Amino acid sequence: LGRRIGFRNTLLLGTIILASCLAGACAVPSTVGLLGFALGLGVMQALLDVSNAPFVAESSHPSERTHLFSVQYAVRLFASFFGSLGAGFLPAQFARALRVGAESPAAYRAVLLLSSAIFVVAVLPLLRVQRAPSPSRAADGPRAPVPHLSRAEASVLGKLFVPHAVIGVGAGALIPFLNVFFKVRYGVSDSLLGVLFALQAVTMGAATLAGPAIAARLGRVRTVVLTQLVS
Repeated sequence: LGRRIGFRNTLLLGTIILASCLAGACAVPSTVGLLGFALGLGVMQALLDVSNAPFVAESSHPSERTHLFSVQYAVRLFASFFGSLGAGFLPAQFARALRVGAESPAAYRAVLLLSSAIFVVAVLPLLRVQRAPSPSRAADGPRAPVPHLSRAEASVLGKLFVPHAVIGVGAGALIPFLNVFFKVRYGVSDSLLGVLFALQAVTMGAATLAGPAIAARLGRVRTVVLTQLVS
């Protein structure tokens, strides 16, 4: 999709649909509706994740990309940290303003609507980003055709895909229920949950920054195997 309509347009489309799914989940109280919008959220989030790196690469010069990716990662880390904190403390604030319970559907709905509005605002800077000119292509020239994979390349791709697919299935079965587990099993409040997930974001960021140093000492394959075993 990104190669057909452009990665910036893909990000714009995914962000708008994601914001619409969040707002739709607030407007439709039925189980089927919630599942449908949750499916849309997952698909759009995957679309945004896949399109992000090519978009950053085509919107910058080669000399800028290392710094740009580093800055982008740092910004995402801080945004995730403060977003998790806000998600923990905002329900109580909205509950106080709406005069409802801190764990009532109305309080959570208000937080989701605020998140939807933030996604809509994120569209504005995307509209101002222009594709960087490259000496290897004309500014308005056609995109290169999608290359065909050889049998050997397809085999390597399959070997890389299988472990990632298994990890994805495991993460999909675990991560969405972490907050439910802490809340039901230990009675953790929303604010404390926000702090826990904010600390998780910081820990993930620190581990990612330490990754190159560990890989240089142990090797890339050993580092991947070790970190997955520890996980």
